[in-house]
Amino acid sequence: MQGPIRWLRGEPGLCRDLLGALAGGDGSVRVLRNRPGRRRLLRVRLRPEGGDAADLLVKHIFGAGRRHPLRDSLKRWLRLGPAEREWRGLDRLWRAGLPVPRPRALASLADGSALLAVDFLEGRSLREKLIGGEAVTSEVFFAIGDVIRALHAGGTVHRDLHPGNILLTAKGPVLVDFQLAWRTRATRSRLRDLGEFDQALARLPDGTRTRRLRVAARALGLTPPYSPEAKRALHKALRASRARARSHVESRTRRMRRPGRQVASFDAGDLRGLRMRDVDERSLRTRLAAAPPERGRSSWKVREWRGRGPLLRALDVFRGSPALRAWLEAHRQCHKGQSTRRPLAMLEEHRFGFVRRSVFVSDRSVAAESAVDFWGSGRDGDPAERTR
Repeated sequence: MQGPIRWLRGEPGLCRDLLGALAGGDGSVRVLRNRPGRRRLLRVRLRPEGGDAADLLVKHIFGAGRRHPLRDSLKRWLRLGPAEREWRGLDRLWRAGLPVPRPRALASLADGSALLAVDFLEGRSLREKLIGGEAVTSEVFFAIGDVIRALHAGGTVHRDLHPGNILLTAKGPVLVDFQLAWRTRATRSRLRDLGEFDQALARLPDGTRTRRLRVAARALGLTPPYSPEAKRALHKALRASRARARSHVESRTRRMRRPGRQVASFDAGDLRGLRMRDVDERSLRTRLAAAPPERGRSSWKVREWRGRGPLLRALDVFRGSPALRAWLEAHRQCHKGQSTRRPLAMLEEHRFGFVRRSVFVSDRSVAAESAVDFWGSGRDGDPAERTR
């Protein structure tokens, strides 16, 4: 953190002690998570003279070098940056008595980034507990539903509600990360919150139908035996959950069109395209250079399209080459949990703006996990995700 810090919110004494701890490097600062260019999470222990020690969680949110610098600058000028939005949401909810971290300080830095400090709470997220195989009682899921109901009753939707943003503490569940929160009482927005949480919980170990139903019913204020009106409300939540599942699949599929966290650029001679980042480049080039009879000895399957007529090549300009369409469809099926073949690479050879040759590589030995739908049917379930 370089350059002057301008404190926007917080007690002067606390801000002074926090600044000293961040600049001192005396071991009172510990990095919990670091995503370069995006954000860092720091745990800061303050020991002011003549006062009580305090533990703070500090979010360092980067603003420079993002995808839209002009938009980010405008947001900072209008006080609509992620740190400012989260401060306002936390401050309002904390004063209303909802279980959220107490906001303590807000600052902006000369490089366009921001600091947001809240009270550090001991606990683990629901996601970490489920992935770690720890036992989570049914009372916890009932309490989570009650917290979501209180949030919505207060006129706020989270808009990023998933098990990773629910902290389980000794005093009960606490909601965190309110950068995307909105003030609204619209039923559609509240159902979208529930659908997002339901699908995220379904992709985790022990995210069973019963547990998801408990959360949804308590969040809607319903108790068994369910009346016809209550059943209609649950079916609305079911439709929101399925809509979120479809949206999630399409969003994840669109990301596979360009390099990103999971996909990297790749070229092999005249062929250029994409590969999964966990696929070894040398092995991929070896398989592409091998003779067709030799390719069949491996679990990898290579399919090639060439010699297509002028009409088909003209259509491919608008709809994509056969390899690109196979690549996207394979990812779509994997995200739905319906595929027994994992896409590994997609390559194309261009000439005069047309695709002359395209190649699709997949692994037929990897079977995707099957998804479970909200009320038991697997047709519209959210994609299963491997835990990394």
